[in-house]
Amino acid sequence: MDDKVRAGIRKLRGDYPLYANKVLRIKPKKGAVTPFRLNKAQSYLHECIQDQIRRIGMVRIVVLKGPQQGISTYTEGRFYWKTSLNKGLQAFILTHEAEATANLFTMTKRYHDLNDVTVGGISLKPTTGND
Repeated sequence: MDDKVRAGIRKLRGDYPLYANKVLRIKPKKGAVTPFRLNKAQSYLHECIQDQIRRIGMVRIVVLKGPQQGISTYTEGRFYWKTSLNKGLQAFILTHEAEATANLFTMTKRYHDLNDVTVGGISLKPTTGND
């Protein structure tokens, strides 16, 4: 892997909003599948998370979320980002209802199925036991 490819992957690894826009695809309530661009609530949460990482080196956040702010979308995308670019890392999300779990799984499956991004010929789509 050459330096330019390493730099491209390092840039995506260090910038979740950039990764979300370039790699992740979402399905809004209305409309077609589109690149994931953070909204105001998601951007605020992201800044809080990044501030916590800078200050204490880890994230411990509880979000009392309102409806339709995209916090689940943000969280699911962030976990996909971390696990897709860091070998051996796993994530687990638990919900209070089977339907909510199914919705999150569908979102993750969409992120994965539509991830066709490459950097210097190297796929950013992680392999899974189902591939």
